Amino acid sequence: MSEAKPQDGSTVKGYRTLTAGDIERMNRLKGVSRHFCSLFDTE
Repeated sequence: MSEAKPQDGSTVKGYRTLTAGDIERMNRLKGVSRHFCSLFDTE
């Protein structure tokens, strides 16, 4: 078994860099889901 080495991000495979549009889309989705959850809390 090889020793675990510290990850610096450049060695991680399978992740693509996020564009500003991707981050904006995720933030919007997060806001929508938060709003959606709050609809259930107001019962």
